[in-house]
Amino acid sequence: MEHIARVASFATQSNLPSKRQTTNIVPIIREDSLPPLVNTEVDRDLAKLICWRGGGGNVELRRAFTAAEGTSLERRTTELRSALAPWPDSSRPVIEGELALMLNFPANRGLDETAAAGMVAQYLMLARRHPHWAIVRVCRNIRAGKAGLNPAFCPTEAEFNLLLDREVDFYRRRLASAEELLHAKARQIPAETRQESETGITTHAGPQ
Repeated sequence: MEHIARVASFATQSNLPSKRQTTNIVPIIREDSLPPLVNTEVDRDLAKLICWRGGGGNVELRRAFTAAEGTSLERRTTELRSALAPWPDSSRPVIEGELALMLNFPANRGLDETAAAGMVAQYLMLARRHPHWAIVRVCRNIRAGKAGLNPAFCPTEAEFNLLLDREVDFYRRRLASAEELLHAKARQIPAETRQESETGITTHAGPQ
């Protein structure tokens, strides 16, 4: 374990490209800081206002959001984006350490420094676009034998990627729904129809 951990930092100092974070989005590091999986007001109540979906992501609402609803929607969207934001550069030592521990399988302990460094760098590259909390959770689940993999073998790249995607999938779907609402437009009702609805009087165009 010490052998792989010792080379973890060396593995990525020059091999991993630096990442630029999305403006105003602060990546969430701790699991206890994650937003709730379900926000009833946004994920359910506001979603019920959708009355039409078209091609290209066009969505119409039965009515416009109130100021309070719009604020709640924007807050929910920001929280979800933060939950899914890639790990920041400040997380590198922690992520490297978690990966080194995860890769400490008996078959890997005889690797020389170059091979060990390459392995850590390889898995860190796979995780470069995933959030800190998801990587830590996956690494620890693998070490604890709770990832659904054969505990006798190191996870393949495909397995590691799949586990990461599964951790963030629900948040990705919630964000897609929130962004759909964020860009939705209220249905425009013709003035004549609106007036008839408000007065209860129906007018008929055309010859009498």
